[in-house]
Amino acid sequence: MKCIKNLAQLEPLVDCADPEQVMSDSSQLLDIDLSTVTKPELDFISKFEIKANRTDYCHALTCYFNVEFSKTHNKLKMSTGPKSKYTHWKQTIFYLDEPLIVHAGEKITGQFSVKRNDKNPRDLDIDIKVDFKGKEQEYHQDRPYRLR
Repeated sequence: MKCIKNLAQLEPLVDCADPEQVMSDSSQLLDIDLSTVTKPELDFISKFEIKANRTDYCHALTCYFNVEFSKTHNKLKMSTGPKSKYTHWKQTIFYLDEPLIVHAGEKITGQFSVKRNDKNPRDLDIDIKVDFKGKEQEYHQDRPYRLR
């Protein structure tokens, strides 16, 4: 099925990531205030750096969001992360072209570029650049994704 691999990997998977398979810390991509954010601010470019907590294979990057409602009588916080209680938002999983062999303490860096699709503003065009130079391999990927 190699002939459809690139097409299949274009669309990220929205599913629950197994928290036991998460092998790194996290990196914040965006911080917005829902009461003041504008549409143009939702198109963004953000650099990231994550550090491996253990030696393992890295097959994908996983994204999720945290929200805090601070203008209520009692602050309300919620996370859609893989180590948090299940929500219907789940997580978004971006598969890499090939798995990385990452040792504890090594860092994966890169950049997320997110913008609304020109033809359908409900879709997101996401470009992810990944750079990794580890003990066993070097890896550079610049890959487009479309979240529908």
